[in-house]
Formats: sequence, structure tokens, C-alpha cells
Amino acid sequence: MNLKILSMKKLTIFLAFLLFVAFQAAAQVQISGTVTGAEDGLSIPGVSVVVKDNATIGTTTDIDGKYAITIPSSAEALVFSFVGMATQEIVINGQTVIDVSLVTDIMGLDEVVITGVAIGTSTKKLGFTVSKVREDQLKEVPAMDAANALRGKVTGVRITQASGNPGTSAEIRLRGSTSIDGSQSPLIIVDGIITDGELSDINMEDVKSIEVVKGAAAASLYGSLAGNGVIHIITNRGVGQDLKVTYRGEYGYSTLTKKYPTSEKHSYLLDENGDFVTVGSARLQDPDNKFDNDYPVYYDHQDELFEPQSYFTNSVSLSQGSKTFNFYTSFQNTTQGGVIEGLPDYNRNNVRFNADVLPNDKFKFSMSSSYNRATGYNALEQGQFDNLFYSVLVADPHIDLYELNEDGSSYSAAPEGYEGNWENPLYVASNQKREYQRDRILAGFDVTYKATDWFTIKGAYSMDKNFYEYTNFFPKGYATPTPSTVNNGAKQVDASDRSTQIMSATAIFTKTFGDFNVNGVLKYQSENYYFNWTRMYADNFAAEGVEDFIGGQDNRFLDSYISEEQAEDYFVNVKVDYADKYIFDGLVRRDGSSLFGENERWQTYYRASLAYRITQDFEIPYVQEMKVRASYGVSGQRPDFTGQYETFSVDNTGISPVTLGNKDLKPSEIGELEVGLDVNFFTSYTFVANYSYTVAKDQFLRVPLAGYMGYTSQFQNAGEVTATALEFSIGGTPVTGDFTWNFNVGWDKITQEISALDMPPFTRDHVNYPPYAAINLFRVEEGLPYGTMYGNLVLESVDDLTVDENNYVLNGGYTEVTVADFTTNSDGYVILKGTENTIDEKPILLTDDKGEVKVTKIGDTNPDFNLGLVNTFNYKGITLYTLIEWSQGGDIYNYTKQLLYFNDRHLDADEYTELGKKKTYFDGSSVLYNKSSPISHFVEDGTYVKVREISLSYDFDTQMLGKVGEYVDNLKLSLIGRNLFTFTQYTGFDPEVAISDNPTNFKLDEYSYPNYRTYAVTLQVSF
Repeated sequence: MNLKILSMKKLTIFLAFLLFVAFQAAAQVQISGTVTGAEDGLSIPGVSVVVKDNATIGTTTDIDGKYAITIPSSAEALVFSFVGMATQEIVINGQTVIDVSLVTDIMGLDEVVITGVAIGTSTKKLGFTVSKVREDQLKEVPAMDAANALRGKVTGVRITQASGNPGTSAEIRLRGSTSIDGSQSPLIIVDGIITDGELSDINMEDVKSIEVVKGAAAASLYGSLAGNGVIHIITNRGVGQDLKVTYRGEYGYSTLTKKYPTSEKHSYLLDENGDFVTVGSARLQDPDNKFDNDYPVYYDHQDELFEPQSYFTNSVSLSQGSKTFNFYTSFQNTTQGGVIEGLPDYNRNNVRFNADVLPNDKFKFSMSSSYNRATGYNALEQGQFDNLFYSVLVADPHIDLYELNEDGSSYSAAPEGYEGNWENPLYVASNQKREYQRDRILAGFDVTYKATDWFTIKGAYSMDKNFYEYTNFFPKGYATPTPSTVNNGAKQVDASDRSTQIMSATAIFTKTFGDFNVNGVLKYQSENYYFNWTRMYADNFAAEGVEDFIGGQDNRFLDSYISEEQAEDYFVNVKVDYADKYIFDGLVRRDGSSLFGENERWQTYYRASLAYRITQDFEIPYVQEMKVRASYGVSGQRPDFTGQYETFSVDNTGISPVTLGNKDLKPSEIGELEVGLDVNFFTSYTFVANYSYTVAKDQFLRVPLAGYMGYTSQFQNAGEVTATALEFSIGGTPVTGDFTWNFNVGWDKITQEISALDMPPFTRDHVNYPPYAAINLFRVEEGLPYGTMYGNLVLESVDDLTVDENNYVLNGGYTEVTVADFTTNSDGYVILKGTENTIDEKPILLTDDKGEVKVTKIGDTNPDFNLGLVNTFNYKGITLYTLIEWSQGGDIYNYTKQLLYFNDRHLDADEYTELGKKKTYFDGSSVLYNKSSPISHFVEDGTYVKVREISLSYDFDTQMLGKVGEYVDNLKLSLIGRNLFTFTQYTGFDPEVAISDNPTNFKLDEYSYPNYRTYAVTLQVSF
């Protein structure tokens, strides 16, 4: 890592130089006034008042809607903005008192965004897409995390809650995939702080707005950090001269959405008493080969494991503002129980403190900081044995999971009648510890100096510190159905320390030349990323009740990993606005990183965008604003730490080379063309259309090497992914007055394809090409959609049979049979005539021209389209809010179902029996089970319509509270439901299912924690 990083001394010299070249401050002018609402004439506190084209000079209105601001005498206009109101720009023209009336603008047609742009910019003057979710869109049903807060509100966003485990954040993909073998997660920024942590750590009560940069054009500002796009979370800051105290409490419970379909019958032989006939411990099969026998006793294991659990959230915040100082501070405690009885709750505590100090009109000091602690249970997902979800579905229903062990101290690990490789989930939940603790500190500090009316400099420092510890503990005496090394006690602890530190210096130039408004930004940034991971393990504990490693006597080992990345970046951004209607934005960024190969240490990223506000030149009936825009930009993704270095495997037999280093390894390059149309019509309606085409080239992949190379593989730039996105959204307010109705509809269609692959095609395995699933399913091959499933295809038409030169069918292993000898059965599958509902009935698989079973495409996880519909109805303080999501198409591989076939536990066994089919058609020896290999029979349509959120709330008139109302600004009571109803043909727990690695693409159902619904009541009061 020979990248040269500027020292603090050099950074100081750079800042001093900028100060040196600054001109003496121009004369100052003070302007004051009052801001009110146009509809009701009431004063509006917290309105942002800033100098046009210079958001660094600004203030906010106090509790009475009054403001006072000192500005350079050369300033031309003030910009007034507030959530839910149309932004107004007022020309100063010598005025010292400016009163403003803001009109309602529920759709936020003219908002200022700060993400993807060097300085705050009105959405009307953007040449690319930056989506913004405002406070009023977030507050009706506050999400558990920032990822879920985006659902249905931003087009082109794929959000997957792969696990229902409390505290697990949903995964996000913005538009199409940009990486074949890496993460699709966007860059997360909080109040300008570049982070490297969980979205689930963020207290959503603190969030004022969320800005989303979906494409490389806007993301190019962040270079090689933002190949997957950017999500910027902006938190609250102090407003109003009076201290404002807000409390919000939410109490509710969570419950399983639906049960998994399991068999209620069996195929074993029963005696005259209804008991199993056995030989030794083995049950005998009924000669009729049918699943039509009742169990001697039936326990619903899902009812035993899944039980409704309570949860609650309490939040308190204080805020206050003035001309020279403002602050916002908050505390939140969240406890969430999930849907499993006996597991520890997820607990999270958040503390935040934001402050701004403005000693004079030139200087501004700001800080944004938070501390988070989260503790919870890391339930095992995927796999078998002590996986709770595998065990609860596989266990035969005649087995009593509540059975106690001999001394009555716990549930039995192997209840009477036990057989198989599952473990009693009630015993596992009560005795095995799989707990974690995560501590996180976010802090950002910046100082802004307004040297002249056209020149500003800014210095900033931020850090994100993460401390994580996971403990997996088996107490001495832990029982397993078969002997294990954990029976005498075992403990594993994984601990990590991760930090991200960023320093930057920025110079901002703003100047007007006639009809030209010119903004220029020059920025330098230094980055440092550190990661330290250790694992400790020991077993065979000397005594009961001991949890310290010193008690472990055998198999003690310590493993560790340390990495550090250093990077530095420069960029220059120029924006030219002519006559407020032609807008050009140009950017060039230079990134250097120690993760780039030695010969490729520096990379260049860039952007160019154009926008034309048509309605500034032409008057269009009923259209207030129409803008066309186009942009092209390039961003990137950095390789993994080990990509450029040789790696070796070390054990007691010696050292073996594994990966050959690559000094020429480059970051992947993501280029995007985006064109769009923005329309504001009939005053309160908006329409937005986007088309984007993305090419992500120079994919870094592990490429196999020839044996004579001495290494098994090397990371190379060896692939390309292309994606096309089409997005439409329309929203507005059809009804106003005492009764109002506001809506927004967003629709998108995204396609993605592996357009180039400079290595042999491969199907991902759990060793070299994750995801870490027990089945090799997802195919990487040039010309295929990214997310293609490969496996064996069950034929549904006799026309797909393969014949030889004698017209004999090669499928199925039969001899001298023709196409005329085959038909389709009641399942829609091709079978040999005369075998239906007999022991010889078996579906036919696709084969090649040699009669070998063929591996081919059996599914595609990409949906045809996604749609989100948000409605808000309000009548005299009563508000009804609904969010509905529709995902059409996209396949899911139901591996849970496949393994239940093997264990004779899926409901299909009962239903096939009712159709007259024998056990051999669908059991673990059948063609359908396919020896646990991928097969089309278990590919299911993932289409769903979800009623994702509903809330019914009432804002009390504080005058109704008497004297108490004199101290209460707001009192609101709400009933809230999340994930309430799901309409789908998918047969698993939930169609929103995936494995933990790359879940937005790899839709594989393998015994994961199911998603659930929640009901809650909330109370919010402000003083």
C-alpha cells in the first residue's frame, strides 16, 4: 500500500491558502420578516431562509414565524422553504422587511437537495434524478429502519427483508445490479458522514428526510465509493426560539403472517390401536404407498414455536434555535420480541446530539453525533440440525416438543419418537446462546467560513466507529440427538472493530455574470478505513456454569484478520445556470485508493448533465413547470482488500499458494446514461419519468488458473453487467378543503444482464462464488439475466421430448418408446402412458441428444415490474394513511419445500394422495426431489400484493385540553399496522424471502426467520 496520503500539516496549509486568497468581507445588510401560511394565515416556525445560490448563509423562523438574517449587500434574493410548502424565491431589491406567505405543496415540487450535488440545489435545477422522501411522508408510519422507510415512495428501488429476525435491516438495491460477485448495497451517508454500518442502527424519529441517488450520473460525485448509488439520511436540527420537547411512544405486538404448509398425514403402517408398527426403532411403510393415515396424536409445532411477542419504542427529543446557536438532542429505547417464544428480545438504545454555532455572519460550526447500542439474538438461518425453522417444520407432528428431559430441568433434546437430523427447537432456543452486541458512534464536525459574498471555504471531519461481538455458547451438558463436540460445552466469540474516518476541505465559488449564475466547487478528501476481526473458540469445559474461555480444555484456537485502506480524492464541480432555464453541470473527480492494484492506483470519474426548463420559454395550459434533462456519469466500486495480493493456506502440513496477486486490478466502472421528464401540472400534480441505461464493466472476479501457475485462482477484471430501468411516478392532491386526499403512484421496470464474461460460465457454489447456500443454483453466463436459475427441467409438453435417429425417446431411461407413448398427468408433467397414479409414475426431465439429463434455465428472479401506491386521507384532524406494494413476477426457488419432500413433511404429500398418487411420485427417492439438486418443480412465482402500512390517527385540537392545552403544541394518537396482508400464490411463509448474501437478487427460500405483521398504538405529544 504505497499510496501517498496528505498529512494533517499539508491539509492545514491547504486551508490556510484558501483563507489567504479570500477577499475582505463585503458590506452586510439585515433583513427581517414573518412567514405565514397562505391558507390559514398562521405563523410557521422552522422555515428555512437562505441566500439564493448560497445555502451557507441562512436562518430559520422562530416559534412566531419571525426571522432576521444578515446577508451580503450583493445578495439578490432569499429562498424560503418548509416541508409540505412550495419553496418561494423573493428578490430583495433594497427591501429590509420581507413578509412571506407559503402555499401548501404536498408533493414537494421545488425542494432543495444536498446529495449528488456539491452545494444545495433546487430540484427544478437538476439535470439528473435525486429522489427525496420528506418528513411528512415518514411520520405517519415510522419504519423500524431507514431501508423500510423507502418502500413504495421511491421508484427504481428494490428492497428485500430477507430475514424477520428482529434488528435485521432490509437490503437495498438501487436500479439494476452493478456487481456480479459483490455487494449491491448503496453508500450510506448520515448528515454528510460517510458510514460503514447498519441502517437498522438509525433512530427514525430523528430523521427529517432521506435523499436517494439511484444512478451513476448523480453518484459520480462520490467516485469509487458509490457504484451502487447513495442514500443520504438527514436528521433533525434545532428550530424555534422556545424549547420544544416531543415524546412519542409506540406499543404493539408482532405475529406470524401465515403458517408453512406441512403434511397432516403419514404413510406408515398402523396397528389396530392406531400406533406405528415398528421393527426395532424403524417404522414400517404402509404397502398402499399413500399419505392417508392419521397420526396417533397431532401437535402443531408451528403454534408451539411461533407465538405473538410484544414490542415497544419510547422516544424523547428536545430542540431549540436562535440566531447564534441551535441544538437538537434525543433518546430512544426500542425493544422488539419477534415471533419466537424463549429467545432474548432485540434491544436498541439511541442517543443523538446535533448543534450549530453561528458566532457571526462569517463563521458557522456544526456537529452531528449519535451513539447506538444494540443487543439481540442471531438466529441460525439456512442449514439444518439446530436451525429452529428447519426443525419445527421437519419434526413429525406426533412428537411432543414440550417433553421434558429426565430431571425436568429443560425440554428434551430428543423427545420420544425422534428420528432424523433436526433438534428440538424449544430446547435449542432455551439452552443455546447466539447473542450479539453492537456499539456504534457516529460523529461529524465541520466549520464554514464565508470569506466574501462569492467565496466560502469549509473544513470537515467525520468518523463511524463500530464495535461488534457475537457469542455462540453451548453449556456443559448440552444435549444433541447424536454425540457432538459441544456436549461438554463450547464457546465461540467473534469480535470486530471497524472504523471509517474522513477529512475534507472544500472551496465554494458563487458568482453571477448577467444572466449567467455560476457555481464552482473544489474539494479534497482523505479517507481511512480500518477493520480488525478476531475469533476465539474452545470446547470441553471443565465444569458446569463456566462461560469463560479458560474453562475450555480442547480445540482452543484464535483466528484474526486486520485490514486498512487509505484513499484520497479530488474533484471539481461547475454548474452554470443561464436565465434560470438552461442548466449545465460538469464534474471531474480523481480517486486514489490502496485497494486499487499497484499499477492502477488512480482512477478518474466524471459527469455532464443538461436540463432545459421548457415553461420558462413557453406557456403551456395547466402546466406550471416542465423540464427535460439528460446526464451521463461514471462512478465505481472498489475491489476487496485481498484482491491484489498473493494469499496462502497454512496448516500443520505446510503452506500452499491459493490466490495469485494482481497489480493491474482496477475498480469496476459504472457508467450511466439517464434521460428524464419532470412536469408540474394543475398546480398540485407532478409527473416524473426516467429512463436509464447502465454498463458496469471491469467486474473483479475470481478467475480459475491453470495448474502450472502454482495458484488456483486470481482476481481479474473479467466481466460486464448492463441494466435498463424505466420509471414513472405521478402524484397529487385531487381533493382539498376540510377533506383532503393526497396520493402518489410509482411504477418501474428493471432488466439486467451479464453482457460480457471473460472466463468460463459458472454456477455459483458455496465455496468460491457465494451465496452460501446448500444448493448451487444461480448461473453466471454471458447473455443471461443476472439472477438466472439453472437446474433440471421437468417437461410439461411431449413436444419437448428428445428422440434419436429411430424416433425413440431418450428421456427417462426407457427403451424403444416413442413420443406417442407419453402423455401429461394431472400435475401437468409428461409421464409414460399407463403409469399415472401407480408406483411407476414419474415425471420426465429434459435431456440432451445423448439422453443425458440437461442442466438449463429454470427460473429468473427479476420481477416484471414493481408498483407502489401511497394514499393519505385527512378530515378535520383524522388521517388515514395506506401503503400498498405490488411486485409482479420474479421467481423464487423453494428449497425449504424440496427438503420437506425428502422428510415427508410437505402438505403436497397429502394433496397428491387425494389425487391418487403414490408416495414414490414425490418422496425423497422421486424424480421430483431430484436428489436435492435444483429442479424446476420447486421454482415458484414470486408475485405479491402487500398492504404494507396502514395508520389511522387523530390530531387533537389543543383547545380541547383546557389549560393543559396552553402548554401542548401537538397531541396525536394513532393505530398502526405493518405488513398486514399479503396476496400471493407463493406457498412459503412469505414471498419476500432470500438468502442473506445478495438478497435483492438471490431469491432462495432456505429455512429463514419468517417475516411477520405488527399492530401498534402510538401517542405523540409536543410541548
